[in-house]
Amino acid sequence: MKDIYAGEFYNRDLSWLLFNRRVINLSTNPDTPLLERLNFLAIGSNNLDEFYNVRIPSIEDQISLGRDGIDPKSGLTPQELLTQIHVRNSKNISQQYDSLYQILSIFNEHKLFSLNPYDQLSTDEQETANHYFHQRILPFLNVVNYDNLHSRPEIKDGTLIIAVRLADTAPNAIRLIPIPPKLSRLVRLQHTELDQFVLLEDLIRHNFLEIFPDHEIEESLTFRITRDKDVDMEIDMDDENSEGTIANMERYLAARERGNTTRVEIEAHEASPQAQLFQQLVKLTHVRETGIYNIPGPLDLTFLFQFEKIYGKKHPELTYTPFAGRE
Repeated sequence: MKDIYAGEFYNRDLSWLLFNRRVINLSTNPDTPLLERLNFLAIGSNNLDEFYNVRIPSIEDQISLGRDGIDPKSGLTPQELLTQIHVRNSKNISQQYDSLYQILSIFNEHKLFSLNPYDQLSTDEQETANHYFHQRILPFLNVVNYDNLHSRPEIKDGTLIIAVRLADTAPNAIRLIPIPPKLSRLVRLQHTELDQFVLLEDLIRHNFLEIFPDHEIEESLTFRITRDKDVDMEIDMDDENSEGTIANMERYLAARERGNTTRVEIEAHEASPQAQLFQQLVKLTHVRETGIYNIPGPLDLTFLFQFEKIYGKKHPELTYTPFAGRE
C-alpha cells in the first residue's frame, strides 16, 4: 500500500477521519460522563453519514470521469485514496464498537439499564417484547418484493432495512422490510432491577413467522445504504414569484434521494461476504468494494442519543453540567 505521506501535504479526507477518531476517542475517556460517552459514539456515526453523503461522491466522480492521475498534494490517485479511507475508517469503526460494548457493560453493572440481544431476554421479557411487536410494530411494517421480474426497489438513504431470502421462493427473490423511521429503535421492557432494552430490528427478526407465515427463512441480514447527496441546486434569481425556485427545490430533493450508493453497511454477525444474500445486495446497490462495511454491532448508532433523553434529567451526574453564560 502506498505511503499516505508520499505527497507534500496530508490528504484532507484522511485528515477528517483522524478528526472523527478524536470524536470516538472521547467516548473512551473515563473523565467523560457516561451518557456523554454514548453521545460521542452517536456523533461519530452521524459525522460519517455526512462524510459519505458529500465527500466520498466527489472522489468517486473523479474515478468515473477517468481522472486517475496522482494528486500532487497527497501523492495518491482517487482509487488509492478510497482504499486508504476504507482502511482508516474500518479501524475507526472497530474502536467505536469496542467502546460501545464497554460502556454498555458499565451501565449494566451499575444497574441503570441493559441493552441485550433478544436471545438473552428471559421468557417473560420475550413475551412482553413479542406483545409489543404485535401491537406497536407489525401494523407499520411493509414488505417489498424484489427479483428479476420486478423493477428495482427504492432504497432511501439512511433507512434501516432487513433483507430476507425465503427457502421456498426463487433463488434471486429478496424480501425487503424497511424499518419506519417513526418507530423507536429502542424497545423498553420494565424489569425489577433495571430497565431492559432490545433493539427494534432484533425484535423484528425474531418474529419473522408473523411476517412470513408458512415460509422458511433461508437467510436474513440488516443493512442500510448511504447515497450521494452532493447535488447542486439551481436558483432562478429573476423569478419574482419563486415558482422556478420551488420547482428546482423539488427536483433537488428528489435527486438527493436518487444519488449513487456510496456505502453499504451490513451487520457482520448476520452474514458473511460469501453469503448469497450479501452478494445480491451488493449487486442491487451497485456499491464499490471500498464502500462495503461489515459492522460489528447494530447499525446507525445515532439511536444512542435517546439514552440521554431517557436518563439525563434523572441522572445529571452522567451528563455534562449545563453551560451557564455570564449575566
